[in-house]
Amino acid sequence: MMSNTNNTSTPTSTPPSAPKKTNLINYISFTFTDGDRQINATGDIFGKEVIYVNGQQISKKRNYKIKSIHAFTLGEDQYELEYHVTNLFTSTLKCTLVKNNVHFKTQTWKPFGKYSLYVVLGLGFAAGLVGALKFAAVL
Repeated sequence: MMSNTNNTSTPTSTPPSAPKKTNLINYISFTFTDGDRQINATGDIFGKEVIYVNGQQISKKRNYKIKSIHAFTLGEDQYELEYHVTNLFTSTLKCTLVKNNVHFKTQTWKPFGKYSLYVVLGLGFAAGLVGALKFAAVL
């Protein structure tokens, strides 16, 4: 079993050799390090998922489901990379890397951090208030 001491655990905004996006809301990237392999899992709000290993694209697909799995082989190692939206209300996304059928690392991304619920409720309240004021102005 491989040690997880070389793994990075923070999602980054752009992987090496990947198309750059300027808006973080439209683009997220997770980075895993396994020995000399740097695995970048990227995605955007339009369902495009791309996997890079050491900057070279190895998997690409479009997905609109809650869960998606990319399976690929590097040398004698078999990998699975899973995207999983675990909470639609807060848009929490988990990205899990499995190596040779053994869990390697899971990373989590929340667009608003620990205040996700408050941001969503606040935006909903503000939108409702604006709608009510516009409706009242019409009367």
